[in-house]
Amino acid sequence: MSDSVENLKIEYTSLSNYFNSLITHRLTLLGFFLAAIGFIIPDKWPFSLYVSIIGLLLTISMYIFELRTRILFQYIAKRAIEIEQNDWDFKNKDSKPFFTRQFPDHPEPSYGISIKILGIIPLPKFRWISHSFSLDILYLGLLVLFIYSLVQSLQV
Repeated sequence: MSDSVENLKIEYTSLSNYFNSLITHRLTLLGFFLAAIGFIIPDKWPFSLYVSIIGLLLTISMYIFELRTRILFQYIAKRAIEIEQNDWDFKNKDSKPFFTRQFPDHPEPSYGISIKILGIIPLPKFRWISHSFSLDILYLGLLVLFIYSLVQSLQV
């Protein structure tokens, strides 16, 4: 086996490991973030000025972390797809390897699986049904909550 082939295997393995590590850290930090938010939110409304500011800063910093993680996902996927399609010649084959399938240029109409709410109500197959979209809703919702609480606490 040539050194270049071996180097590509090592690089691809490293990219895969880094990708998996980012996913693990992303979800672990999300858990700690939600625990911290649950810990600081009091029983009364509006939240105090300090709770509103701390919640706002935590949410902003976590959302920045989330956005940076997405950028890293794209960089990793771009290089891994280059290896899959150009160096390993999967571009012209029907078989699609991991990163090419995870980050398609043009999602196929049948991309994804059928999802049913409560096992009954079918949802159409949308590309935006994703972890990233749900995290956008979570972080933006918390930003609105803490900004509104901040405004309310300043008026009291």
